[in-house]
Amino acid sequence: MPLKLLSAGSAPPQTGAQPLEREEISRGLSTQRSLRWIARQLGRSAPTISREVSRNGGLDRYRAARSDQAAWDLARRPKLCQTDLPAARHHRVSQARRWDEARMTPSGAKTDKNLVE
Repeated sequence: MPLKLLSAGSAPPQTGAQPLEREEISRGLSTQRSLRWIARQLGRSAPTISREVSRNGGLDRYRAARSDQAAWDLARRPKLCQTDLPAARHHRVSQARRWDEARMTPSGAKTDKNLVE
C-alpha cells in the first residue's frame, strides 16, 4: 500500500519544545542543572522537558540542533490517507461519515448521496 504525503514542507506542529527552548535545555544540561530547574526557567512542566531529553539522546547526549532536526523529520514523515488506514479503523471512519450523513439529511442539508442523484 503506497504512502501519501499530506504535508510536504510545512513547519512542525508547535506543541513540543521550540528551537530556543531546546538551546536552553542543552545549556542547562551542560551546566548540570536538573530537569525541574530547566522546566521552571522555561515555564514548562518537568515531564515535558524529560520527554524531550529522553527522546533526543538522554541527559549526556542531548543536542539542541539534532533535536530540532528530529522534530522536523517527525513532522514531515509520510502519513497515511484515511482510505489507506487499516480496515478496522477505516470501517469506523466510514461508519461515522454515514452517521453524519444520516443525521444531516432530515434537516435538509445536502449530502453526497443527494448530489449524485
